Amino acid sequence: MFSVFYCLYDLLKDSISYLLPQVEIVRSENSIKLPEPGSTIHLSTYELTKRQILFVLNTLETSANYIEISKQYNLSPSTVKKDMAQVYKIFGVRNRELLRILLLQYKIKP
Repeated sequence: MFSVFYCLYDLLKDSISYLLPQVEIVRSENSIKLPEPGSTIHLSTYELTKRQILFVLNTLETSANYIEISKQYNLSPSTVKKDMAQVYKIFGVRNRELLRILLLQYKIKP
């Protein structure tokens, strides 16, 4: 069944490419250097705290917002926002969605 869908996609990809826009992630100059897309990233090597690593993994695995994450870890939403703002600064992105798009290009390890 998968092969049927893949064949259809392959035939139609040029005519539907406008539905799948390319997202360009503009990162700040002082952000960390990342390996080639498809590589494995160990989050612990990027000066992230254990709590920040948990928040990043939660962001990648679910669509939870700051309030839901704060309830899950028994923290205030402002603590989650502060920690995630530091993560955005380290990776050179502006928000959670850009972080998600950036990190989905890699195999993530805690």
